[in-house]
Order: sequence, then C-alpha cells, then structure tokens
Amino acid sequence: EPEIMKTALVLVMLIIGLCECQRWWEREIEDIPGVSAENMAKLRQIMTPAPTSKEEFKQKISEWRNGLPEAEKAAAEAHRQKMRELHHKNHPHPHPHNS
Repeated sequence: EPEIMKTALVLVMLIIGLCECQRWWEREIEDIPGVSAENMAKLRQIMTPAPTSKEEFKQKISEWRNGLPEAEKAAAEAHRQKMRELHHKNHPHPHPHNS
C-alpha cells in the first residue's frame, strides 16, 4: 500500500521536525541580561516542551514573569521590547496599526 508508506514518511518527517524544533528552541532561549541564571533555567524548563500556540506561549511567559523579582521583571520587559524592535527591523512588514 503506497498510502501507508506516505503516512509513515509524514510521521518520520514530523518527528524529525519536532526534534529539530526542540533543539532550536533550547538554543533560541538566550540569556536575558539582568535575569539570573536560576530564573533563565526556570524559563527553559517552563518552555519545554515548546508551546504549540501563541496563546500558550504568552501564558507561559507571563506565568514565568510573574514569578520574577521586580528588578528581573523590568529587565525581561526591556529585553522583550528590544527583541520586538529588532524583529521589526529585520522583518519589515507593513502593519495596519502603523499607517
């Protein structure tokens, strides 16, 4: 049955894709300046396995941020703003709210 083969192949691709994604994810969460190593480890733990939706991602991040001491919370927020600006610089795409 060629169908079975196709399904098996898709599964293999998915599994490889997920593993790659997981590795990328661990690399991708860089240390945030001003956040302690301990809390960065906590963040990586919360983010493993990687969230599957934007909502889950936001939820996990805010859950993590709420547990931070004030100074580290401010550092994480500043970092997020910086990342957002960098993202916009690197990927200029028209935004309706900018026009």
